[in-house]
Amino acid sequence: MQPPAPDPSKLMRQTVRQALLIVGLFIAGAVLFQPQLQAAGRWFYDRLGLWGAFLGTLLSDALAIPITFDVYLAAAVAAGRPAVPVLAAVCCGSLIGALFAWALGRKLRGRTWLLQRLERFQMRVLFERWGSTAVVIGAWTPIPFSVTCWFAGIYGLSLRRFSLAILHRIPRALITFALLQLGWVAVAG
Repeated sequence: MQPPAPDPSKLMRQTVRQALLIVGLFIAGAVLFQPQLQAAGRWFYDRLGLWGAFLGTLLSDALAIPITFDVYLAAAVAAGRPAVPVLAAVCCGSLIGALFAWALGRKLRGRTWLLQRLERFQMRVLFERWGSTAVVIGAWTPIPFSVTCWFAGIYGLSLRRFSLAILHRIPRALITFALLQLGWVAVAG
């Protein structure tokens, strides 16, 4: 018997809670550690720049490195970096990382030992039931996006459908940046 597919409404509630938690932590950090956050954001962007945000996001979305693009967006807001170049770097990194993850998933097809380990994410049922919508769900929810992309490749989602679905990372980044910016301005002025 297959495990039940993750409930999309539950995932969306978790997503809203996650977004509120990220913004809440950022606001609390802005209240308590504004100079330190500004210094850390400036340090990151002065030393690693947009290429650092691009590469960090690419690696996170390709290989499940646990530093999401939210961190690079928060650093940019704290450092007072302009939105458009930061969002372009992060979104491009996310989309290219997702394509790498999908390609990796294609290479992993048929490796049953690995699939058994990864099945704890219950993605088979999600992809069987929702198809490319599973990638859209992964783009917005706490499910690690790279894992969603691996499974899209493993379960044979076409590159065309996959490419259209990963575009949902763009509004996710835009909304996250806007919420972080609003929180920072509300606290730091």
